[in-house]
Amino acid sequence: MIISIANRFANGNELNPNEFEGGQDTAAFELLRNEGFEIVQKLDPVKSLIENYKKHIETNKLEDEVYKWELVNEYKGRPDTNAPDFYEEIKSIKFKKPLYMQWELL
Repeated sequence: MIISIANRFANGNELNPNEFEGGQDTAAFELLRNEGFEIVQKLDPVKSLIENYKKHIETNKLEDEVYKWELVNEYKGRPDTNAPDFYEEIKSIKFKKPLYMQWELL
């Protein structure tokens, strides 16, 4: 779909995406390169999360992160995502902060 729209901007003709194969090593990508488009690698969302977390830690020096490591140490292996009743599994853990605050950086 992206190639179809990009082609419309490059030469006024939107291509039918069902008429060609996609992928970086295809003629469609070569066409875009020839028209002056820069092809950039799509960001991996997990890598982005990790990089953002690293930056956050560099800034605050773990001041607001200690409770997470305490929870990891206290509840080794929990919550068990394979528990028969995951809702009860989560409820059985005594989080020091509301759960939504623990994942606010994600």
